[in-house]
Amino acid sequence: MNYSAALFINQTPYRWFPFEHHTTGLWFVNYVPDRLTHFLARHLSKVNPEVNLSSDWNVLLRAGIRGGTEASVLRNIHRAGLGRATVVQPKNQDRAAYWLSSTDPGRHRPAKEFVAKLFRVSDKMLGTVPSINLDVVIRKDHGTKVNAQN
Repeated sequence: MNYSAALFINQTPYRWFPFEHHTTGLWFVNYVPDRLTHFLARHLSKVNPEVNLSSDWNVLLRAGIRGGTEASVLRNIHRAGLGRATVVQPKNQDRAAYWLSSTDPGRHRPAKEFVAKLFRVSDKMLGTVPSINLDVVIRKDHGTKVNAQN
């Protein structure tokens, strides 16, 4: 019998979103080197002073400054020796359609449909749907369970 495990990731900051909302509240710090990001957080951030004023970069990392991506989660599962895992698409639709279905249907619909098309292109080319948070389900197939009586 085959069996699987699922990892639900929700509201984790997305690593490559231009606005780092989770820890610093600063624009574009996700694209600059760690030392510069740390400097900017310490000197420009107006949020989370107990985190951002720390002289220890690891404090910011533990607070979520760099966030994650689907690819980084999959890589970490593989590096941990847990084998391969895959991103699960929502039932009967892709992730762009799932995102679109969760938005207000009346407000700015043409713009949202355009964004969903961009999400589809990004998902096909990069394996990710960029958004402010990483919201994804990862499935890990464990293979065949061995029956102890055999």
